[in-house]
Amino acid sequence: KHFSKFENYSFYKVDILDRKKINYIFLKYKPKYVINFAAESHVDNSIKDGKPFVRTNVEGTFNLLEVARQNPKLKKFVQISTDEVYGDMDDYDTQVLADETFPLIGSSYYSSTKASADLLVQAAGRTYGLPYLITRTCNNYGSLQHDEKLLPTIINCVKNNIPVPIYGDGKNIREWIHVHDNTSFIWDLIEKNASGIHNISSGERYTNLDIIEMIENILNRKIEIEFVEDRK
Repeated sequence: KHFSKFENYSFYKVDILDRKKINYIFLKYKPKYVINFAAESHVDNSIKDGKPFVRTNVEGTFNLLEVARQNPKLKKFVQISTDEVYGDMDDYDTQVLADETFPLIGSSYYSSTKASADLLVQAAGRTYGLPYLITRTCNNYGSLQHDEKLLPTIINCVKNNIPVPIYGDGKNIREWIHVHDNTSFIWDLIEKNASGIHNISSGERYTNLDIIEMIENILNRKIEIEFVEDRK
């Protein structure tokens, strides 16, 4: 309903595992661009049960690729990936920054299935000549984010006066970017007809404790935290 003012906008709620419905949409509209944001997300969920991640992130991407490559009007297949495919920086002796040539080292079923999807896209490009763009970005934040993510979790805990659960010692470092900045970069790349793999970053790197401190400064109040066992 947010896009009802656009005459050329149509919304379909479809499982990307449903090849028949996906094919119907592609045949009807013959899109010039396919931008695949669809993914099972959240590392914790993938540790508990990896099967949905394999189905959506790998099989779902495969379905989209198989349908997209039959479309003669396709200008670009844009695969939205993640910096998680590069693994944990703690595994390296020095503080290095991953560039687009960095090896893929999955640390969870989430990151491994996203890396698998990236490889499928590259394979479709090499074998079938599918024009593609892969973007790998850092942690997103913004309005309407799912309540299982870090910032909504903190906000919900503060609202309900319960301690905020913080993994390990709270010193795990993440890089953050606002979702509007991320999508703006993606659109810029599309307009420039970019191809291959592009990392999207902000340079804003914080520990979870840093995040808590910033929110405390904004709210001008102390936030109660509870250290919990770090994820595997």
